[in-house]
Amino acid sequence: MKTQDEIKEMIDRLERLRKVIPQKSTFGHDNWKETDIEIATLKTCLGQSESEIEKRCSTRVDIIGDEWCEDPEVRSYDWIADKTDSICDEESVKMFADKKAKSNEE
Repeated sequence: MKTQDEIKEMIDRLERLRKVIPQKSTFGHDNWKETDIEIATLKTCLGQSESEIEKRCSTRVDIIGDEWCEDPEVRSYDWIADKTDSICDEESVKMFADKKAKSNEE
C-alpha cells in the first residue's frame, strides 16, 4: 500500500498534469474530468486505512460493474493498493508541459 507521502506526491503530479493536458483527448475523452476525479479520490484516501480504501474500491466496482477497468476512481484505488504501477508518470507531465509551451510560442 502506498504511503501518505507517495499519495501526496501523486496528487502533486496529477495537479501539474492537469495544468498542461488538453481538455479533450484525441478520442474525445474529457482528460480534465478524469484527472479531477483521480485527484479527488487520492485526497479522500489520505489518512484512511487500507481496509477503508479497499471497501471504497469494492463499493465503486459494485456500482459501475463491468466498466470498472476504465474508471479513474478505481484506477486511483488500485494504484494506492499497489495493483498498478502508476496513474501518471513524470515523463507524461514533462511531455505535455513541453507541448503546451511549444504551442504557446507559435
